[in-house]
Amino acid sequence: MELVEKWLADKDSNIRFVGLHGMGGVGKTLLLDTINDNPNVKKSFELIIKVTVSKNHILDLQDCVADRLSLKLPDRSNFEGRTERLRSYLKNKKFLLLLDDIWADDMWTSEELQNLGVSVNDPGFKIVLTTRDIEACAMMNVQETIKVESLLEDEGWQLFRSRAFQNRNGNVPHEIEEVARQIAKECKGLPLAIIVVAAAM
Repeated sequence: MELVEKWLADKDSNIRFVGLHGMGGVGKTLLLDTINDNPNVKKSFELIIKVTVSKNHILDLQDCVADRLSLKLPDRSNFEGRTERLRSYLKNKKFLLLLDDIWADDMWTSEELQNLGVSVNDPGFKIVLTTRDIEACAMMNVQETIKVESLLEDEGWQLFRSRAFQNRNGNVPHEIEEVARQIAKECKGLPLAIIVVAAAM
């Protein structure tokens, strides 16, 4: 978060496109949500647009962007008109586009951004994307990549303990601590897995 926030705040940076990559469940979407809600980031942009890409069709993504902007688009049969409407609205605006969950096998490229209204020659925007596959960063011509790492074993245990034994203020009964530590270790430091398994405990 500190790296991304520093980059977003740097008005003189030529880097406009950052990719966050890492295993599923490591916290990439949470990081995007944190960026989206960050007061310091909000001060730096007129608009912040967060879109979950996944396996969604480009028309659905256009609708999603339009919803975020409270913008009415032409009928779905008029693809060029929809693209131009988004482009003209975003032109010369300082905005941050957050693209969550891009898949390399969907062959997403930076050209797809134009269909979402992003004019690559417009200097006012910055983009952060998340992906499990670093190849997607290359396909999107990302200028800077950040690997979101899983938690260290001790960090994973602290998170597991705080969630699984929250009604005991994180205090683990001695007779089950060894088993609890093994279960936490099996989550491989992935925060999402740790939280889900801890909740089931």
